[in-house]
Amino acid sequence: MMYWLTPVATNIIAAYPESIAFPVVAICNSNQHRITWITGDNIQKRQGKKAALDSNNFIENLNYSDIFDKALLQSWDMDAGHFLQNAAHQRSRMIVRCELPNGSRCNARDFRPVWTLTGLCWAINIDSANPIHVNGAGPGNALRLLVNIERYERIESCTPKLRSRFLPGLKVLIYNQTDVPPHYLEGVNIPAGFTMDIPFWMRHRQKLPGRDCVVTKISDNEKNDGNGSQNKNSERGCLMRSYLKEIERRCNCSMREAYFQENG
Repeated sequence: MMYWLTPVATNIIAAYPESIAFPVVAICNSNQHRITWITGDNIQKRQGKKAALDSNNFIENLNYSDIFDKALLQSWDMDAGHFLQNAAHQRSRMIVRCELPNGSRCNARDFRPVWTLTGLCWAINIDSANPIHVNGAGPGNALRLLVNIERYERIESCTPKLRSRFLPGLKVLIYNQTDVPPHYLEGVNIPAGFTMDIPFWMRHRQKLPGRDCVVTKISDNEKNDGNGSQNKNSERGCLMRSYLKEIERRCNCSMREAYFQENG
């Protein structure tokens, strides 16, 4: 009855773009160290610099008969990035088949290395200036991959030195071209031997590294408070408060007043 007495007209303007940018898709093997490389001649027979290690207690306590201790001994002077990149699964052996959303073929060379805190991943469609575009949703506009997990390369849990905490499988990351994933722990898990479809929805949200810090735009008519400090919801302020809360929690102390002058 209210509608008939006081009708309300609502205009809705909906924009339907002809195409949208397809996101970056990165695959990360749950096993970061291949056992054939750790136990191979490239490491086991490598001659590291031993002269500077005479007084190193860590090196002296290594068991030379243990193959994993020997790998640490022989590679102690190797560049960490070089070691991790060679020990990780290689794209040429992992990517068996690749098909882009437009139906064209892609290959392992189209994947680029992406370093995260939890290891090396291989990503496709990372060019923010020229990303792949799709003009629809559903399986017909999807990236199709056939991946070799190389479960035979997994270091089993029988050794306490380099024990894998995850079952053989992949972590799949889907993110925007302008973002950098800090780790792959929040990716979609795909166990070995499974076929999986991963649907996703596009959402635009910028979250800061700190807990509960989301960038919010401040309107022109909002101003800073009288003492000149920045708005509490600003990017720098929220991030700093998150760090300080964690410090306070761990040390049971407070340094907040050194950074923020707040009114009581």
